[in-house]
Amino acid sequence: MLAQILETVTPVAVEGEVLVLRGEDPHMLKGLQRQVQSVEAVVRDVTGTALRVRAVSAQSLAARDQAPPQLLSQDRLQAERLHRLRARDPALDTAAEGLDLEILE
Repeated sequence: MLAQILETVTPVAVEGEVLVLRGEDPHMLKGLQRQVQSVEAVVRDVTGTALRVRAVSAQSLAARDQAPPQLLSQDRLQAERLHRLRARDPALDTAAEGLDLEILE
């Protein structure tokens, strides 16, 4: 069973003393968690280094690698509001362009 589990995971990183294994199948990841001590023993025997093993899903890695949301400055927020208003009404767009309008609070 352990061999089948290990066929479904891929090593993606070594973070300090932790070997990170990525897997797609949540059932296989649970099986890996149950047998993590055996996997750590095999890694130690093969590499000669005691590494802890952490199994993660591909989705959690993707979420971790996403850029954090950026805060909008007041100027950028006002510019985006004006852009949305201008896109909604062609007359407002013409007026905003001709009079160089900007949104105030």
